[in-house]
Amino acid sequence: MTEYGLEYKGLYYTNSDIESRKFHSIARSSGQWQLEARIDENTTNFIYVRLDKNKGFVKCNLAERRKLFRDRSMIEADFVQDWLDVKKENTVANDHRKEVRKEVSKINKEAASRSKVAKITPFNQRKQGIRDNRKIEIERTTNIIDGASSASAGKATEPAKPVATSSVIPLPQGPQRNRKRNDDDN
Repeated sequence: MTEYGLEYKGLYYTNSDIESRKFHSIARSSGQWQLEARIDENTTNFIYVRLDKNKGFVKCNLAERRKLFRDRSMIEADFVQDWLDVKKENTVANDHRKEVRKEVSKINKEAASRSKVAKITPFNQRKQGIRDNRKIEIERTTNIIDGASSASAGKATEPAKPVATSSVIPLPQGPQRNRKRNDDDN
């Protein structure tokens, strides 16, 4: 029992007894519950449900909101519901694609307007101040690096030991390295 009526495989059923007892409202406020039912697989028009444990089964008819499934077998109804579910999934995906396309076109329009503005300003004005900006950027990054190294240097208690120059072996550069290696092999 749900707030929309008796549900069986996505189909909803009701009758006058269910409506008079206001089971819809109870299911909406208290939650769903299960009832014992008997189903005829040849038709979706009705099912039989036991509303009270001590009484017999009551016939419930297909609700008006599901009249698309009237006069069909349960197998046909399952097929139609599967088809509707796939169609709904495709609709959601298409809606998402439409939103993405709108967003892309908006971004493209903004980019086109920016490029028009960039074409209007002469090249000399666009490149003006590059050297100054580069110097400012170097000062910013150098200060960050210097600040980090001075902070870590303040924490160290032992002075840094210089590297002995006698342990440094200079390596030849470029093609000389290969020639020297070949000479050693022979």
